[in-house]
Amino acid sequence: HVARWGDDPWSLGSWCTLRPGASPADRASLAEPVDGRLVLAGEAVDLEQPGMLHGAWASGVRAADWCLAEGSPSDRVIVVGAGIAGLAAARHLADAGRDVRVLEARSRLGGRIHTVELAGVTADAGAAWLQQERRNPLLPIARGLGLRLVRTGFRAPRAVSPRGPVPLALIEQVRDAIEKAVRGWDAPPGGPAD
Repeated sequence: HVARWGDDPWSLGSWCTLRPGASPADRASLAEPVDGRLVLAGEAVDLEQPGMLHGAWASGVRAADWCLAEGSPSDRVIVVGAGIAGLAAARHLADAGRDVRVLEARSRLGGRIHTVELAGVTADAGAAWLQQERRNPLLPIARGLGLRLVRTGFRAPRAVSPRGPVPLALIEQVRDAIEKAVRGWDAPPGGPAD
């Protein structure tokens, strides 16, 4: 199983990036409320942590704060999308006593946060780790839920299976096999692939 978010009809891609010639001001423009009735949320509109799970969450909370400040307590709020930004907005609004409805096109919650079964092993197909520990508002939530947290780093990759940590040598073997397969894809038709 491979996550192909670009082929997903509901996300049409994986994460945000600025196009050539764009600037963070474009993110700010996207985050501006439209016509006093609509505000966008998600990792693409977060100015402090764009492209990050916790940026999406924070943007949902900011969108909810806008609704709370601009609306009245009797307003019904519709949240479109049950990814982390939408769920953060809905939770924040519901905690403030607002009437909230969440609309989701998929048959599940979570957006790109999705757990799958791979050959009998449970694996995350998105949002597999919490980054930027000092700035991540989701870390206290994870701790409060009693989730098992394992410190990792980009220079020291770590994989964990149901049987415990996966040895680095095995991770390197898998990486080498993937690189070999990719080189084979680039070989001319009928030509050798090492």
